[in-house]
Amino acid sequence: PKLRICLENDREVPFLGAVTKLFYKLLLSEMFETPTAENHWAEKYPSINFTRLYSVTNQNGLPPDCHCLNFRLVHRAIFTLEKLFKFGQVVSNTCKACGLYTENLLHLFALCPKLTPIHNFLKDMLHNIFIDYPPDVVNLINYEELMIFGYLGSSKIVNTYFLNFFLSIARLCIFKTRNLKVFHDKEIDTVRLFKFTIRKYIEYAYTYYKIKHQQQIFDKYFLRNNSLLRIEDEKIILFF
Repeated sequence: PKLRICLENDREVPFLGAVTKLFYKLLLSEMFETPTAENHWAEKYPSINFTRLYSVTNQNGLPPDCHCLNFRLVHRAIFTLEKLFKFGQVVSNTCKACGLYTENLLHLFALCPKLTPIHNFLKDMLHNIFIDYPPDVVNLINYEELMIFGYLGSSKIVNTYFLNFFLSIARLCIFKTRNLKVFHDKEIDTVRLFKFTIRKYIEYAYTYYKIKHQQQIFDKYFLRNNSLLRIEDEKIILFF
């Protein structure tokens, strides 16, 4: 047929020769808009790699709750008290956990004083994860960025899949702790919640890959270069 479409690099491509990927690129070129959150994060963290960020946000094999929370966090789509106060939905933007500071995203996930026990615990575990990293490289890692975005670098020394799995579970537990306080005025031990939750999801992953006869994928994602996790006699052993 003589029908032709203009797609790649301002050149015409025969219709019958066009593949689905080409049509997808056309769709993106016409409908895609840069997320507004990118400007906010780029201003605060100028060196951020958004391609890597979206890859980590949608990391394969994460629990659905983590995928959802990661997406909402990256796109600043979480209704913090700061945001609800601006909308006139609450009478105060002050964090209900500490009662001291405005509850924005950084405060909620990384800076609230009431979360000191869970953050101290996470920092100890991160120290073990990065134990073989050169100290000068570790010193450049920003803990706030880890809690908000995950680890966006690459490494042959550290299991970055497990590291981002670990951080995603931590964010989920912190968010659940916050919601219990905000909506039900109840408190929970976030460290205990984290230990229970990460074990549960690792057990799910282990059972899933075992049933699918894909043990090598579980080993790659969870065991390789990971001092925090072992499998002995088909039992999961976490070293924390």
